[in-house]
Amino acid sequence: MELTSTLSEVSSTDQVNSFLHVKTCDASTNDNDNDKNMKSSRESTPDRIKRLKQDMLKIRKDQKSIRKSQRQARKKLGFINKDLAFIKSEAEEVARLSERIQQRLNLIFMILEARKNNDNVKANILVGSLRLLLSSTTNSSTKY
Repeated sequence: MELTSTLSEVSSTDQVNSFLHVKTCDASTNDNDNDKNMKSSRESTPDRIKRLKQDMLKIRKDQKSIRKSQRQARKKLGFINKDLAFIKSEAEEVARLSERIQQRLNLIFMILEARKNNDNVKANILVGSLRLLLSSTTNSSTKY
């Protein structure tokens, strides 16, 4: 189909003959190349085996290198996870201490508000609560 459509584009007989000659030469060249490849592949079997062995050796070295890199990455990941756990526990401790500080500040502001309103009974109760909160904080084991 391709040959007929191409031939219809060619106008003269000489052009047709030269076109057919080129197509025939191309086909025979491809056959010759295939024969050469097959002969060269038969002739170079020991060379191909050497090349394959070298390739396999290189692949083995690459795999060892990859395994070594993976071990190092896992080791670093272990250190990172340990650091993460430490930082997480520190953040929880800071949040816990922040909550206690907020409770103390709330009591102090409530005491100030009660004194401002001359409500001494309420102020004394809140001062007692603050003292209790402070004593429980100093008795508990904190890092700070």
